[in-house]
Amino acid sequence: MKIFLSLLFITTCTARAVAADSPAVVLGMPDPGRMAERFNSSFVGKAWLAPDNAPVRDLVAGALHFPSGTTLAQITRIDAAGSSDGFTLSVVSPTRAEQLAEQVALLLTTGHGWTTTVSDGVLHMRQGEHPPVPPVAVGAADLTLAWDLASLAATASGPERKSAELLLQALPPGTGDWTWVPEGIATHICFSKTSAALLPLERAAFAAVPADVVAVQAIGLDGAAWWAANKQWGADLLRTFNVERSLGELLAAAGLPADPAEVFSAFHGTMVMAVRDGSTMPAVTLLLPRNAQLDRLVEVGLQALGCPMPGVGSSTPLLVAPPGMNEADRQRIGQMVSLFGISIGRTTTTWIWSSDAFLSGDILAGTAGGWVNSPLGKAAMHRVDAQTCFLTATDGQRAFRSMAQYASMFAGQLPDRNLGAAVVKLAVALARGAGPGYLVGRRDGTSFVIEGRGPGLDLLFPGGNPGSMAIIAAIAVPNLLESRVTANEASAASTLRSGVFPAEIQFQAGAYIDENNNGRGEYGFLSELSGGPVPGFAKTLSLMAPHDWNAVRNGYHFTVYLPDGMGGARDQRTALNASGTDDREVYFVAYAWPEKDQGFKIFALFNDGAVYQVPVGKGPATQPAWNDVFGGEGKTWTDKPSWQRYKR
Repeated sequence: MKIFLSLLFITTCTARAVAADSPAVVLGMPDPGRMAERFNSSFVGKAWLAPDNAPVRDLVAGALHFPSGTTLAQITRIDAAGSSDGFTLSVVSPTRAEQLAEQVALLLTTGHGWTTTVSDGVLHMRQGEHPPVPPVAVGAADLTLAWDLASLAATASGPERKSAELLLQALPPGTGDWTWVPEGIATHICFSKTSAALLPLERAAFAAVPADVVAVQAIGLDGAAWWAANKQWGADLLRTFNVERSLGELLAAAGLPADPAEVFSAFHGTMVMAVRDGSTMPAVTLLLPRNAQLDRLVEVGLQALGCPMPGVGSSTPLLVAPPGMNEADRQRIGQMVSLFGISIGRTTTTWIWSSDAFLSGDILAGTAGGWVNSPLGKAAMHRVDAQTCFLTATDGQRAFRSMAQYASMFAGQLPDRNLGAAVVKLAVALARGAGPGYLVGRRDGTSFVIEGRGPGLDLLFPGGNPGSMAIIAAIAVPNLLESRVTANEASAASTLRSGVFPAEIQFQAGAYIDENNNGRGEYGFLSELSGGPVPGFAKTLSLMAPHDWNAVRNGYHFTVYLPDGMGGARDQRTALNASGTDDREVYFVAYAWPEKDQGFKIFALFNDGAVYQVPVGKGPATQPAWNDVFGGEGKTWTDKPSWQRYKR
């Protein structure tokens, strides 16, 4: 965190180039007064400044400790400068410099070497040594941004340097301008580099999008090209996030093809996301162009999830029930999935992933469409040319109307009726004033430019980095694929802690086996705890649910070791020596280790009731030896566990 506080330098100027000794990030707010005037003239400003909205303004002002009546111009003049030697930020606000000092001191000073001072109504924040603040430049835009993160990587060290280098690779140098306009915000972003993985949008991909959508987003992507260009970056990213397995291993663990190139190549062409109004939440539909690789990927993925494969022209609910999953986990995941009501279907050309059952049915029936001929569709598609690779279009009025409905639900929970009424009125005012909005991204020589205009809701969708969908996938997919592995691991640890341990305690306390007849029982093996024969005891026990402990349980094998009376331990009673009965009254150790690719951790339960863990790569390759948890060969029952304690 400290590297970003000390090296993410901010200056108020409109420079378009960043020299070697200049800040990594340049933020310009050249004329706050003019920006305030433009904001006041926008539909957002008019709704915000309406008399009915006074309770909301007062609430925000109180939360931020603004004096009543504070204007935007009074709180937005920020003068700052930075270099590799330090950082200075000065906020000019005579009405509230003291309050700002208190708030900022809490946020920045503690633990990060910042100092704050106030003089003549100006708050100064400083970290390290730094030259004086430069003068505020004058530009046409209300807010400007220029970035070149090379200095982050150049001045970082250790693990932080690698993180900075990865960030630099993902975010090429660029600039951005944002200006308040009557219909919302005008946006212009320019990246210094483009990507060969971006493909021109295909108009045919929008044919099934209905006219009544709230928002549409599309990106043209060559997944194979993206992976070829980012293979090393993806591997470095996983290591940075301490993911111990390669992406290929993670894919294989989820039942998918182990070759990432095969997975990424399945995503080729124009991918479209359509959002419509929903009863409790927006309904989202994702349209993916079919190809042989994607067909195989979906089929294998659905098999791994335990879902049926829909035929051409049909759909099926996405009911997740992976083979081998226990009933409790199946019910929990089923309840979560049912909240969204996701279905998957396919036509001859398209895969349809949707939480919108009506739209999915209309697309399959061939009756959906009309967006390209709607006013919003015409306006958006008019801006799509042969170089356009990215598009977002939003019906601002309908989007804010949906928000107004949610605002009504939220307002009822507020104790202040006037405030609740103001929240609803603000949402309604925004809905009445909002119009359509768009963002388009296109190649411009070797650069990539994103331009937009509208209510600003478009910025809520991914799109800043042209490869954002692929980057998000590179980060999110491993985590999604690990979900089943994580469930297996949690189940294994729970079985040891909540199943084996209490059963062992009852077994020992009940003295079901007392070979030395001293009235103190010994610990037992898994089969003895769960219905198997107990030597010298006529009945069977059910201290644990009956299970074949030679089989795999939720991806894991299990065993229990007891002292053998010869300085070691055994996992079966016939190998035990009578001289070990005293130790068997005191010690046992249970292990859970994964079937290949079904878990990344090995667990151990000691007789103190604690569960310990070790990564698969750092532990035994197969069934653990009895003393592995203590450090391996040469260790005894009196040694302390060397594995990390498991906490959940």
